[in-house]
Amino acid sequence: MPVEEAVPHSKSSSGSTNLPRSIMNARPSRLDVDYSAIFKSLDSSRRPETPYINLHKLPVGIKSIAFSPDGQFLACGGAKSTCLWNLKQERIHVEITGHEGPVSCIVFSLDGSFMATTASSGLADNTTKLWDTKTWTAIGEIKNNTDQINSITFSPDGKLLASGSYEKKIRLWDTSTGKSQELGTHTGPVSTIAFSPNGKLLASGSWDKTVRLWDLSTGKYREHEEHTTRVSTIAFSPDGKVIASGSSDRTVRLWNLSTRAVQLITEHTGAVWTVAFSTNGRLLASGSWDNTIEIRDMASGASRVLDAGTGVWQIAFSPDGRTLASITYTQGVRLWTLTS
Repeated sequence: MPVEEAVPHSKSSSGSTNLPRSIMNARPSRLDVDYSAIFKSLDSSRRPETPYINLHKLPVGIKSIAFSPDGQFLACGGAKSTCLWNLKQERIHVEITGHEGPVSCIVFSLDGSFMATTASSGLADNTTKLWDTKTWTAIGEIKNNTDQINSITFSPDGKLLASGSYEKKIRLWDTSTGKSQELGTHTGPVSTIAFSPNGKLLASGSWDKTVRLWDLSTGKYREHEEHTTRVSTIAFSPDGKVIASGSSDRTVRLWNLSTRAVQLITEHTGAVWTVAFSTNGRLLASGSWDNTIEIRDMASGASRVLDAGTGVWQIAFSPDGRTLASITYTQGVRLWTLTS
């Protein structure tokens, strides 16, 4: 596989980017959260409303969100900048700039030491920047030239940053050197990628209707093609046993990696753009262009639908599992309180 070198933001005397290799292979705690407020009165016509707040103080045009692992911030990417919203103080902590296009992807390393952001806007800006979360300064940059990046994710140990692109490629970037190698390709644009919790596998979803599971030690993959149109979003369960995928075919499916069985669990009335597991694995949420967010209890199968008012782009659970953040087409960023 060919190896390419990224353009570093700054270099040490050895010629590598100044991104420390101190990310620990930490694991999020399995929190015992009472979610009864979401699922009570399922058979009643007067179901309790799930409260939410709109983050009106954020700039318009937010395209991507991610909670910091310590739960202190919600990172929100918009036009050329990323705002760090302080959840406790309910204000913008800092706004960081440096991209020339809209920030379409945001991810944190598992220990929270680093954040990566990607701007993908054709030829204007196809860069991924690495940020030190203590100073919020850029410490590395990956130039993607004309290859538009659709999704990025850190490996659990932070040593790799994977990217999936419109040019059908999956690449693995070494975060200390900036060098990359191609893991493989799909037959259509790669829309979504995710590392397994143990870091040994990488899942990818594509416009070619497939979900592929890549073995990073061999470069080989197995796949399922149960969706009938492009796969928009994927997520590993925290125990690494299941992959959830959402598609423009309006469904959410679960792929059991032990039995290889694929199960349809949710049908929306619009395209599904985003899925997410809660940190303890108890809940699976899906956001759709049908203006709803569905939250499913993985143990009981009970589900609850939240009215988002307009199409849902992205959702994310807070690390403590008590809040769900969403981006919608016209309503901006909302924080939903899941427990009472």
